Amino acid sequence: MFPNSDPYTELDLFHQRAGELRREVDADRIGRAARAGRHRRFGRASGRPRQVRAPSMP
Repeated sequence: MFPNSDPYTELDLFHQRAGELRREVDADRIGRAARAGRHRRFGRASGRPRQVRAPSMP
């Protein structure tokens, strides 16, 4: 193989590979969220259920 002497070619290949990795990570994240039964758009869901508050009586 011939060495790459053009730095712009290496930069383009780097951006291409970074884009491929980003799409792979996004697909994996969407798949994990779908298997969990909910979409975790705003971070991890808490494992503890929320406390139920009864309405106040006047």
